[in-house]
Amino acid sequence: MLEVRLLGQPELRFEGEPLPFRAPMRAFSLLAFMLLNRSRTLARDAAAFAFWPDLPEPEARAKLRTHLHYIISTGLPRTGTPWILADKRTFQWNPDAPVWVDASEFETLAQDASAYSQAVELYRGDLLPALDDEWLQNPRSRLRDLQLGILFDLMQNVRTTERERALAFGQRILAMDPWREDVVREMIVLRAEAGDRAGALHAYRDFARRLHDELGVDPLPETVAVYEGVCAGESGQVAQARRPTEPPRANLPAYLTSFIDRHRELAVLQSALGDRRLVTLTGTGGVGKTRLAIETARTVLDRFPDGIWLVELGNLGDDRLIVPEICSAIGLGDHSESALIAGLRERHLLLVLDNCEHLSALPKIAERLVLACPGVRILATSREPLRIAGERIERLPSLPTTAGAEGQSLPPIEDLQKSPAVQLFLDRARDVAAFEVLDATEDDRRALAAIASRLDGIPLAIELAAARMSSLNLTALARRLDNRFSLLTGGSRAALPRQQTLRATLDWSYGLLSPLDQRVFARMGVFLGGWTLGAAAAVCSGLDLEYWEIQDRLASLVDKSLVLADRSGGVRFRLLETMRAYALEQLDEDERELTEALHARYFASIAREGDSFPIRDGAWFKTYKHDIQ
Repeated sequence: MLEVRLLGQPELRFEGEPLPFRAPMRAFSLLAFMLLNRSRTLARDAAAFAFWPDLPEPEARAKLRTHLHYIISTGLPRTGTPWILADKRTFQWNPDAPVWVDASEFETLAQDASAYSQAVELYRGDLLPALDDEWLQNPRSRLRDLQLGILFDLMQNVRTTERERALAFGQRILAMDPWREDVVREMIVLRAEAGDRAGALHAYRDFARRLHDELGVDPLPETVAVYEGVCAGESGQVAQARRPTEPPRANLPAYLTSFIDRHRELAVLQSALGDRRLVTLTGTGGVGKTRLAIETARTVLDRFPDGIWLVELGNLGDDRLIVPEICSAIGLGDHSESALIAGLRERHLLLVLDNCEHLSALPKIAERLVLACPGVRILATSREPLRIAGERIERLPSLPTTAGAEGQSLPPIEDLQKSPAVQLFLDRARDVAAFEVLDATEDDRRALAAIASRLDGIPLAIELAAARMSSLNLTALARRLDNRFSLLTGGSRAALPRQQTLRATLDWSYGLLSPLDQRVFARMGVFLGGWTLGAAAAVCSGLDLEYWEIQDRLASLVDKSLVLADRSGGVRFRLLETMRAYALEQLDEDERELTEALHARYFASIAREGDSFPIRDGAWFKTYKHDIQ
């Protein structure tokens, strides 16, 4: 049996004896990744990108091969059963290779209240604390939060019968999270009840001093009340002030339209908010991030005794307004950051921060809130991640569509209406016209499928198109989608200006890009289908970029939800048709002609040289980038 300890100082044992791990620590990180995901088959491309995101794809895959070899040849003992199963595309921990992992055992014990004492002793420290690999952030925070929750439950369970054990549990909580003011109060009360008045007073004064020096705030009134009771000489029966339990509250808006599909995404977000304290929902403009975030918040209202508060940031043009906007949403009169932290430190609530992408100070503010306020969770919507420690990123795709290309047979209208994108179109179309498709002709069905498909399943685009059904029929509407940016206007006047037309939505995203990212994005419009990094480098010739810089620019566009990346078999990129049409509009006549010439020459070279053509390692780019300008 192989024993692997990942909590605290890493340790390997085999058949009961210590096992030195002679491979590099990055290989140990890869081993831990496999062990914590040993029920899954792992894609090589995805793992290579996760561990070496800054390297070109071939180099990242080579690194992955090397480190897998380290694990197999020098990291683990040789036995009759292979530890790892691998092929050209995937790898995984062998299900038949016996292994015990402390992190997995800890999670199992944490599900059983009778095993809490065993669980907390198994947690010797955070998950691989000496490593800073990005993939570790989520499981590390999740396991840490689980340990804190168990310790608090244990402290509460024994506080009246085993005061010394309760104090010990409290000390362990504060060693991990020194800003848990509820635990500080418990410790003051426990010491006072034990007759240790000096210890109780010292605990308060030390905490108050650290709060002032490090966070610039004072203890909460409940904590001050406990301290004043001890000062007044109360002993044995120090009453801990508690806020009365209030019914859940929220400022979530009531929508007048139905919520279409998204049941899988809703379940994913519900689960993520149970595991993580900061969840960011990203996606293309108009894809429905705000609606999904609000619907998710509505379903988890009972988890947050102090309510769920929507903070709409889309209209803010100044970072200095972020904190006042949050304070206003939750009802604080003082709009300073110190007052916000003090007001939230003892609350258990969810903040829904909507439209964050344009505010550069928002990530730091969100980070300070989750660090200083342990009961606060944040669900943010943004066109790109916030990029702070512990963030869980969920990307929202477009609605599934049913293709309706020429020559393809179409399903009956009953089946066609099962497509979520078609459902949304029909639902919104009925709001503006006496519209039914029960007896739709084949032309109507094909037009309906084409509308949903050509609009890429983007809810905003579909709703804007449905609004045109007051004056157009299905066939006419489908035919006019070639001019979609002029057609798709007239959204709700209550919406933000950038959400009232399809062009305004894309203008907003495009305007947040750097000038160089704008030019790279525009040139990607030349690709009718997907493309590789090598092809992108070819059409970006003349932008004075190195090959690795083009890779960085594409990664940035993926992060900002403008370009899609498919890593299922070698990394390929693509644009939604709507995005492609918009990208081409950003090229003037001369640059479009140049980009199309570069595109043609690149693929002519592939056709001429066949399989020997180096399309993935940048060799073509290095060879031709000067003489094709």
